[in-house]
Amino acid sequence: MPDKIPSPYNFVPLADKVFFPDWAEQISQDVPFSDGISGEIEVEIEAKTPIYVRNGGAWTKESRNNPEYQSPFKTPDGKYAIPGTSVKGMIRSIVEIASFGKMQRVADHRYGFRDLHNPEYTSQMTKQENNGYAPKVRAGWLSSNHDEWEIVPCDFARVEQEDLERYIGNNSQCFGNDIPAPQKYNFLPNTKIKFDCGQVLAHRHTCKQPLIYRKATNIGHGSTEGIIVLTGQPSKRKPTGCTRFNKRTKRNEACSRGKHMEFVFFAEQENKKKQIPEKVRKEFIFIHSDDKGNPNEEWKFWKGKMDNHKKVPVFYLEANGVIESMGLAMMYRLPYKYGIHDVLKHTSTDHLSEKMDMADLIFGAINDKSSATALRGRVQFGHFIAEGNPLPMNLVTTVLGSPKPTFYPNYIEQDISNKTTGQIAGDFKTYNHKEAKLAGWKRYPTRNDDFVPNPPRAPTHDVETQFSPLPSGSRFKGKIRFHNLIGNELGAIIWALTFGKNDRLRHKLGMAKPYGFGSVDIRLIAGRTINAEGTAVDLSSCLDSFVEMMGKKVPNWSDTDQIRHLLAMADSQKALSHDFAYPVLNPDTRTNHFADFKGANYNLKLALIPYAEKTIRTEKNTGLETGIFTDKSNTPKLELDPAAKFLEKWRKTPNSSAKNLKKDLKDINALTQKEFEDIGRLLSGRQDYKNNLAQATRDYKQEYEKLKNKITK
Repeated sequence: MPDKIPSPYNFVPLADKVFFPDWAEQISQDVPFSDGISGEIEVEIEAKTPIYVRNGGAWTKESRNNPEYQSPFKTPDGKYAIPGTSVKGMIRSIVEIASFGKMQRVADHRYGFRDLHNPEYTSQMTKQENNGYAPKVRAGWLSSNHDEWEIVPCDFARVEQEDLERYIGNNSQCFGNDIPAPQKYNFLPNTKIKFDCGQVLAHRHTCKQPLIYRKATNIGHGSTEGIIVLTGQPSKRKPTGCTRFNKRTKRNEACSRGKHMEFVFFAEQENKKKQIPEKVRKEFIFIHSDDKGNPNEEWKFWKGKMDNHKKVPVFYLEANGVIESMGLAMMYRLPYKYGIHDVLKHTSTDHLSEKMDMADLIFGAINDKSSATALRGRVQFGHFIAEGNPLPMNLVTTVLGSPKPTFYPNYIEQDISNKTTGQIAGDFKTYNHKEAKLAGWKRYPTRNDDFVPNPPRAPTHDVETQFSPLPSGSRFKGKIRFHNLIGNELGAIIWALTFGKNDRLRHKLGMAKPYGFGSVDIRLIAGRTINAEGTAVDLSSCLDSFVEMMGKKVPNWSDTDQIRHLLAMADSQKALSHDFAYPVLNPDTRTNHFADFKGANYNLKLALIPYAEKTIRTEKNTGLETGIFTDKSNTPKLELDPAAKFLEKWRKTPNSSAKNLKKDLKDINALTQKEFEDIGRLLSGRQDYKNNLAQATRDYKQEYEKLKNKITK
């Protein structure tokens, strides 16, 4: 196990006090400031690592093999580009942090947790009784009555998976395989069974204290009738009597068999029907859905049943006769006490204020409660068009997700006692603690220039994403236009674009940022800026006015944790000393770093170490001639590789006899395998690697030989 938590992301701490500009009421689209500035700035973006921004469109899972889905963003005339909205969002997020703005664009979700190593969870789900553990949860059948949900309570017993396998006549393990619950039901000829129900007794398992429950036996031949209820299998069931060597005690001990029991629901109590509060219903749906609101596999299965007016087996907790939470397993994901907005308020209620911060004034704001307080932005970002015609790289197949911020060692601010390992002092703070604070603005630190990403393959086809990034070295040019900005507002944009004129720092743009894609350098090439009187404006003075203003509003602004962490994560040199991997979760090897970092298996309790360890100071320059704009003559031209260079000319003269193209291939046989693949892929219209590499290479060479024959004729 790593000695500290690895992570491809980190956080910029939130400001305890938000800065609200005092000129907000004076802003108008129609009446200019007396010192208002308008104009445009030409910007160049260079990819320092491969970059990918997806083509826009209403894509579905079925679109994954569509070349347009896999392709980088294109303009209507077919040129690769970075959409202006992507750059605008990136710059706005930096302005929000640098100007001590609000963290306002976060949904007020109340997440769930299932943490068997945390007493906060286990104390709510189980109780100690007669020297054993008994469940607090109750069982029932969930159904929909028009627009309301209700539960009919029932009793439940537990049943060994091996008994169920004997009942259906299957000599092999089927219920104990690590497959989703919906698939388990395929093994059952009928969910209704006869069984004998034992008394509530203590049953010895591998845990220190026995578990207290009713046990179902004599499956298929008993005197009680019930319904078999199957739940998920987190790992494959281990055989009875398995042992493992305990390094701490230095002896063989009985190992956990994993999940080896299912349930039988019986004795419905129709006369005790209970209504589900709307709040509980929404939390249940959110916890059982992905980041896009789509139901997970298990809830999708049961939702389909309920939509067809069938009952769904659930477990629930109640207080004073009112249901407080429910789930699809006995130890289900339990909603935290506090939601995101609650925890955000623990830092400052300013973050949820309706007043406008500096980013709102510059980029615009939408007020869901009142359109009268909405504001149009005064800056527009055009598309950034690729120079030349960069050749997309080979297709990447990986998994791209947006994990919910439930891993509290990272997402909640912790009291770290050891800054080398991240060991915490005392217990963890979670979303259940009234003093808990969010760790801050989530950001992906930049990698070193020319880093070559090696993303992992997706565990299943259902979650994989395919894309063809543009290579490092690709350059894009575009313009930023602005109207009626005052000097320090324009200075905030300049600061965000250049990180205060520090050309060593990089931005992050596009998809797959956790794997190192999308590190970019931004340079200001040219500009035309005038004030209301028609006089040219010195952009360095605007930048200085922003820095001076923030220094007055926030003491030692340039040395605050917010600025230090922001700049540290933009420094490609710091990447060399960080581990950007995700913690490992592999049931097959019994590896669960997420649990280990929380203190399971006698490990130390660790939290994510803040990224910045020392201040990165910006070099203070004055005047346009000292670094606001980059001299075009000093910018090296993008050199295409041999394959791209040849194909660029071929596209420009598609009907040529190709005699003039022969000189571009001085030695056809000297082309590398990758160049054969690149040429063949473009010529044949292929955008994926469904075939194995050897077959693909042969196909590409055949396509290339056709072209070669035409050239040599």
